[in-house]
Formats: sequence, structure tokens, C-alpha cells
Amino acid sequence: IDEFLKNSSFENKSQVLEIYKNKDKKQFYEEKIKSYRGKFDDYSYNIKRLEKEFEKLNLDKNLDLIQIKNTIKNIVIKKQDLNIKNSELIKDITTLKISTTQKQEIFKKIENTTKIIKEEEKIFDLLKELSDLNKSGAFVEYVANRQLKHIVIDASKRLFNMSQSKYSLELLQGSFVIKDNYNGGIIRSPRSLSGGEVFMASLSLALSLSSKIQLKNKAPLEVFFLDEGFGTLDNNTLDTVINTLEQLQTINISVGIITHVEEIKNRVQNKINIIATENGSKINI
Repeated sequence: IDEFLKNSSFENKSQVLEIYKNKDKKQFYEEKIKSYRGKFDDYSYNIKRLEKEFEKLNLDKNLDLIQIKNTIKNIVIKKQDLNIKNSELIKDITTLKISTTQKQEIFKKIENTTKIIKEEEKIFDLLKELSDLNKSGAFVEYVANRQLKHIVIDASKRLFNMSQSKYSLELLQGSFVIKDNYNGGIIRSPRSLSGGEVFMASLSLALSLSSKIQLKNKAPLEVFFLDEGFGTLDNNTLDTVINTLEQLQTINISVGIITHVEEIKNRVQNKINIIATENGSKINI
């Protein structure tokens, strides 16, 4: 035995005996090491993937997004810190002399660093998407389309009420279309409407757009002016238009009409008449 010890890596008989007593724990530690190395592989993969994604981020030099640049800088610093921590964990995992408690603490650290990486990846993805949208101009288009959808929804409600529930307004592939509720809800082109119906649809959109602009100042839309060339409308269409405008009084909106059509002037109670004279214009209230 003594001769054997001289040619081995064991220091003495007691060490051999101690290892022999703990031979049943060998498989336990092997499983632990295997588990930790699996976690380490996943962690290393996440770092490499984050590095590849970071390389793809190419901010426009003219893009004024200081906050994004600062946040990306913080991500780089955090990633470097995680790489350092990862190297330290590698050293700890490669030895069997670490206690079970220490290994559990290392495992928790691995879970925490993985969680941090995932959170940083989410921030990174959002920043990259925002940068791409700004470079291509898609962000402005996205906001405009989103606002347009809200305007169409409001305009559709107005048109539904004006047309006695006959028509609704929808946005289909970036174009306005009319839903004919009296004809099974089929979709129609605005060109298929009569002059008065087109006027109601246009008026609904104009009111909705004006209301949207007014909301920015948190002020209600109380006055609305129209100069639509009423002289080009036939009698039936003109009657529809006048009835539509009179309906607006029920929602506390005053409509100012600029027109020379006698039929409209006769139906308006409060008006200002401008009469041309030799000496200039004369105003009658």
C-alpha cells in the first residue's frame, strides 16, 4: 500500500479512506456538474445571441435619440459584467470541493443572470425596432394610420346617425369605403353614392377630424364653417344637405355656411348678408 501511495496522487492512507467512504456521492456530484454545465451552455448561447443582435443595431447618425444610445451603452456594460461573472462561475463549477450549499448559490446566480439577460434582450429588441422604424419613416406612418382609424370610427358613427342608420364608413386597405346597412351590409365605393350622400360622408369625416384636432387643446368643437359650393347640388340633394346640417344643432354644434344659394339662405335664421355696392361691400345682419 505504501509503495502504491508513492506512485499515486494521494497524500496518505486517510485521504484514500475518506474518498472511499464518499464513493457513493460521486454520481451525485457528476449529475450536479452536468446540470450546471447545461445551464452554463444555455447562458453562453444567450450571450452570443445577444451579441449578434447587438451587431445588427445600426442607429442613423442623424437620429436624435440620446436616451436610446445611453440605454444601449448600459446594456453593453451589463453584458460585460455578466461575462465576468460567468467566468467566475466556470471556475467554481469545475471543482468537486465546493459544498452543496455553495452550488445552490451558484445555481441561483445563474438563474438571476439569465433573468437579467432576458430583460435586457426585451429592451434591446424594443430599441432596435424603434431605431428601424425611425430610419424607414414607418413610425410616422404607423402613428398616422392609427389616428386615421380612430377618425374613421368616429366619422362612421356620425354618418350612421345622419343617414338614418343606412350607411357606415370603413377603412379598407387604406381607402374609404361605404357599408350599405340597408342592403345586407355590402361594401360600396363612395363614387356609387349620390351627391347628398357623398356630402354627408365628407361632412362626417370633416367633423371627426376637427374634433380630433380640438382634443389636443382639450376644447370642445362648437363652431364649424362650410364653403362647399352648394350651387352645384340639385334640389333633392340640396334638401338632404340642409337637413343634415340642421341635425348638427342637436349635438350643440353651430355651423357657419358660406353660400349664395337662396334656398339655403332662406332656411338660415341667423345670417350675415354681404352686398356688393359701388363704394365697396355692405354688410347686413
